[in-house]
Amino acid sequence: MMLSPSAGSGAINSILDAVTLANWIVCLRPFSALDEASRELEAFQSERLPWVKASFELSKVLKNMLARNLKAKIIRTVSKIGSQSLTQRNLIKMTQNQP
Repeated sequence: MMLSPSAGSGAINSILDAVTLANWIVCLRPFSALDEASRELEAFQSERLPWVKASFELSKVLKNMLARNLKAKIIRTVSKIGSQSLTQRNLIKMTQNQP
């Protein structure tokens, strides 16, 4: 999910983590060996980590936009100019991650 912490991305990512982890756990056979469980956890991490990192990077951008300095003012001005296409791209990114 590509939201900032102020938009609830921490909560959203934790819910998506729980759903994704549950999906991987369901795939385990009863009384699976420890190495099989470890592989499932690695697969879970491989699936979720890119999304969490992207969410973190987006939150840094938002932090820069909300600051009270010249850099933030320039970022806000530029984002207003291209806001429609940027908003559309972000909506597409946000809906791509559905476990």
